Amino acid sequence: MDLRPALFFLLLAVCGLVAAATVAVTGNDSAWRHMAEQDLATIRDTIGERHPGPLDTRNPAFAQWNAKGYDEAMALAAKATDFPGYESALRAYVNGFHDGHLSLNLDMQTSRAWWPGFVMAWRDNAWRVHSVASDVASPHAGDVLVACDGVGADDLYARRVAPFYGNPEIRSSRVVSAPRLLVDTSTEKPASPANCTFHSASGEHTIALDWRRAQWDRLAPLLAAARTGAPPPLGVRAVAGNGTWVSLPSFTLQGTEIDATKAVLAQLATHRDSDYIVVDVRGNGGGSSYWGSATLAAIYGEAFGKWMDDEATRKQANTYVEFRVSQATADHFRNELPRMAKGAGKESGDYRYFERIVAALDSAVARGDKLLDDRAIQRAVYGAPNTTPAPRPDPAYHGRVFFLTDANCASACLDFADLMLCAPNVVHVGGETSGDTAYMDVARRPLPSGTGTIVYATKVYRDRARGHNETYAPSLAWTGDAWDTPSIEKWIADLQQSGKVPAQKTPKHC
Repeated sequence: MDLRPALFFLLLAVCGLVAAATVAVTGNDSAWRHMAEQDLATIRDTIGERHPGPLDTRNPAFAQWNAKGYDEAMALAAKATDFPGYESALRAYVNGFHDGHLSLNLDMQTSRAWWPGFVMAWRDNAWRVHSVASDVASPHAGDVLVACDGVGADDLYARRVAPFYGNPEIRSSRVVSAPRLLVDTSTEKPASPANCTFHSASGEHTIALDWRRAQWDRLAPLLAAARTGAPPPLGVRAVAGNGTWVSLPSFTLQGTEIDATKAVLAQLATHRDSDYIVVDVRGNGGGSSYWGSATLAAIYGEAFGKWMDDEATRKQANTYVEFRVSQATADHFRNELPRMAKGAGKESGDYRYFERIVAALDSAVARGDKLLDDRAIQRAVYGAPNTTPAPRPDPAYHGRVFFLTDANCASACLDFADLMLCAPNVVHVGGETSGDTAYMDVARRPLPSGTGTIVYATKVYRDRARGHNETYAPSLAWTGDAWDTPSIEKWIADLQQSGKVPAQKTPKHC
């Protein structure tokens, strides 16, 4: 009889963990090492067998880190005696690829963490105190962190956070990961940093950190607010000054979400008499690029939306995709077909394209191929791209569009940005977007421990216009301390009324 699953629940109770998983481990310190080593090996094998990166001769750094990072992570795993040690080993390996489409999703987390009574944020290119507990006299919200224990704030972030969270190649990722700067999930009370220096209106002052333990459920909302806060739900509504506000917090849609988004876009198409439209994609981490094109058509009309899609294709005629050939890749896209059918429809080019990709991947697996070039399938489904631009139809909407983003905008949200920033009368506002590599279309694989999944890309873009981890910075940045919708709504309405809106810088691919 295997008693390991039962012993794992005892381990959870002892260590104070929250989990939605059953993990086969033994109930002692070596269990965490065993879990980490087993999961790291699965992540390495998944990348080696299913990810295009190891075969990508254009990006040798990927394969180099795959080897180096695995060895370093296994060294960390050998020291793991608790959940934080286990988690650190896995995150150090996965985060070291600096790729938003290669990530670790854990269903398990500590129930408590150490913090000094205040939460940090990245605002206006500085490490600022975001919120402070009522019993903490100093620092104050808005104070800028200078250093801790003689280590500058940037270096402190590079040591404590960047190896495990965020992407040092994408500056806006600091917005998402900064709240972890002075949070510690260790079992033992942290000894460092012990003292931190802050700059405020009255000058610099140094304080001793009072590390205290708090329930994670209490900290989590503070950390979320210090990032970008919660985006408004999917919907469209009228706002001041004859404006329209549409919120699209996700393009990863399933079931009723698909119908709800279609209904919102149909409603948006009836607001073309608005003086301005705010397209709010805060919180949108991507999903299907279809929804970005559908939104563009809802605003500017089907004819203009199709023209923009065709122009994007024409200008990137040399762009193509290579899929990593594996049975897992074929099965992943086979399982995605029903959702594509409900979204774009079975008669759409996207559905027909992926239907052929699945068949081609099945054949490639049988032949033992490693990569599948999609150019022949592209031409068969979409035809050869036009070499000369088609006549530009008149857009159905002639007002101003405010494109509101934050640091979460990645993947299909960035594909949407590629289109939106080429559309007429668009002004990019809010926060700098995230960025992504050329590795796309994620699949998931459960970890053998049962603690979560590894998320990995299945294909690589070739000769894409937008560069490796390239972001989009807004023409007008939101500098408010909090990302609360009423304040942003008033800010945009005032911008519209003032008429002092700068011309949007056109991206090079437009």
